[in-house]
Formats: sequence, C-alpha cells, structure tokens
Amino acid sequence: RIRRNITALETVLRFKIQSVPEDSARIPLAETLQRLAGIRALYNCLLLSHVQEHENAGSYLKELSDLVVSANLHRARIQLVQRLSPIAMEPSRLLTLGVITNELMSNAIQHAFINQTEGTINVELLEQSGKVILIVKDDGRGIPENPGGGIGAGTGLSMVRMLAQNLNGSCEFKGERRNRVELEFPLHSPSLAPGIMDVVRSNRTSARATAR
Repeated sequence: RIRRNITALETVLRFKIQSVPEDSARIPLAETLQRLAGIRALYNCLLLSHVQEHENAGSYLKELSDLVVSANLHRARIQLVQRLSPIAMEPSRLLTLGVITNELMSNAIQHAFINQTEGTINVELLEQSGKVILIVKDDGRGIPENPGGGIGAGTGLSMVRMLAQNLNGSCEFKGERRNRVELEFPLHSPSLAPGIMDVVRSNRTSARATAR
C-alpha cells in the first residue's frame, strides 16, 4: 500500500510538471519528485531485502542516484558514474544517508551545470577502518564562497551538515572549486528514528505474509 501511494503521488507530480510551462514552477515540483523517488528507493530496498537488521547501502544508493538523475528537468545532460560498495547498514542510518545523497545530487544538478549542455556526477561509497565515506563530486562550476555564511551557505546545504552531525560524522567541501563533497561517519552507531523504521518493517512483514 505504501509503495502504491508513493507511485500515485509520483504520477500526479509528473502530470503537473508536464502541464506547467514555466521552468521556475516546474523545478520545485521536480525536486519534490526526486525526494519521493528517494523514499521509494529505500522502501524497495527494505521490502525486497531478506536481511532483517541491515540493508545493502550500495544497492540502495545505486537505485536512488539513478532515480535522481532520471528526474532531472534541467537542460544539462547528466552522466552518472557510480562506485558503490555493498556496505551493510542499519535502515535508519541508511535513510539519513539517502537524504544526504539526494540533497547533494539535486544541488549539483540545479546549480553546478548552469550554462552547460552536459556534465558528470560521481557518487562513491566505501568503507575504511570502520568509517563510511560518501563522495559526491561534479565537473561543474562549483560552489561559490559566501562572504557572510561560508562555503555552501544559501545553497540548501545547511541541512546536509545537520544530517551529517546526526550520523556522528562530518561533511567537507573540497577541491579548487569546492565541487567535491566528502561525508564521513562511523559505520556502527546507535540507530536513528527507530519509530519510523519499525513502521516500515511492519509493512514489509505484512507484505511477505500476504505474498505467502
């Protein structure tokens, strides 16, 4: 039922996007569609997985990043390069990681390729010495320095920093044009938002029981 509702909302949003001629009105709708795609990707990951306590972060981010690029309404043609390790991760932390990835990719699509007809976004996920490292980089114009707010201020990335802290991690902008973002956090840490994940697990159990 949850998946059907998400799909129905996506269908309505796509219809709205096609019926609105102005880019300024279509872009917010597309961003909402991207976020719904992220929720659907996580739910699919949880529903299809046979692992109860941990999910494959690499598989989830592959589906999520594919969906984000496919929802792109900007003029630039985006090539997606993925290097995603199959890291077992608690669903609540995976949800936070997905939101961060969605935000970073959406920000790159919206801001990095202005006046460009094509561009490349790289998404990499790896584990090193008990740390999870997410790297999102693009070959666009980068993030300008904001005199009043520092790197990334005013571009919607403040939420990314906050979510990184929720994972007991850090988020850094690197590169000459600050077009490479590295998120690092410990793999093993207390789960976040268990109430939400309990609801998802309950729906997954019901779906499997119905299938039998």
